[in-house]
Amino acid sequence: MAKCTCLMFVVILLANSAFSETIDERVIRIAGEYFDEGRFNEARAVVEEAMRQYPENARLHLILGNIHFRLNDICLALEYSARAIELDNFFADAFASRAFVHRTLGNYDEALENINMALHLHPENHNFYNNRALIHRRMGNSLLAFGDFSRAIEMDPLRFELFHGRGVAFVYLGLFDPALSDFDEAINLNNEFAGNFVDRAGALFRLGRHEAAMEDLDTAIRLDGRDDGAHFSRGYLNLRMGNLHEAISDFTEAIRLSPNNEDAHFNRGFVNFGVDRLNEAVLDFTKAIRLNPNNMNAFINRAYVYRHLANLTDDTEQMLEYLRKAQADEAIVC
Repeated sequence: MAKCTCLMFVVILLANSAFSETIDERVIRIAGEYFDEGRFNEARAVVEEAMRQYPENARLHLILGNIHFRLNDICLALEYSARAIELDNFFADAFASRAFVHRTLGNYDEALENINMALHLHPENHNFYNNRALIHRRMGNSLLAFGDFSRAIEMDPLRFELFHGRGVAFVYLGLFDPALSDFDEAINLNNEFAGNFVDRAGALFRLGRHEAAMEDLDTAIRLDGRDDGAHFSRGYLNLRMGNLHEAISDFTEAIRLSPNNEDAHFNRGFVNFGVDRLNEAVLDFTKAIRLNPNNMNAFINRAYVYRHLANLTDDTEQMLEYLRKAQADEAIVC
């Protein structure tokens, strides 16, 4: 759901920033076009060439850092944003970019420190409020996230990501009706972003409107069939509605798209047990445990399946083996 929002300001830096008049604007424009097309190595080459002529230009260092981020060179992304700040310590975009990288790394304190500096330097930038809201949300400060999303919406009421983000903050605060209103507005502004429908489905589900939630999840999957979260959410909703075979199909697709989705393996194991596919349930719970050895619920449920298998077999040796496995799982939990 945050995929669209997370990288937006990086693109904005290339698309909209005013570069120094001494820099060949054609070179910068070409780099921006390459960046927008995902041709990051070519964009890097263009910017590096410009930097040979203008080695002290902070904007070029920042752009090169953003390109390295998209190339997964995180250390270089931080290095170039830091260099941009050294060259111009009033460069708000550089602080915001460094905040973004730190947020991606899970360094939320550093991210917050940098985005606060960006806002200090440029307090009317709605993108900075949006990014600080995302940091607050990652830190579990949903009320602070709500405040920043609201401030950003006041400044730019036509960006669907802001309403979507505030809707998520409302969900975390347990305020599902206002969340639904924000998701409605996000969809009015952009009805092609699957995440809007996925998260509105979550609010609808919590309000007990399961059929409407299912319609939203169907729409999300039509818009983006590669969204493992949408398939997982529909699987969970099917589980809660008693549509067990449909739930298995959705969890299976979520796993195909994201093989290390612990929750999808766990929930498919739960449903497999419900339709008497006991060996498949054991495999799913086992996979969930491998992905997260601290998943006590997976141990408990696997032990329960082992005991059920022990009751069904007429083979004494096999029964004892199932009981031994069940006791081993129960010992880990206890």
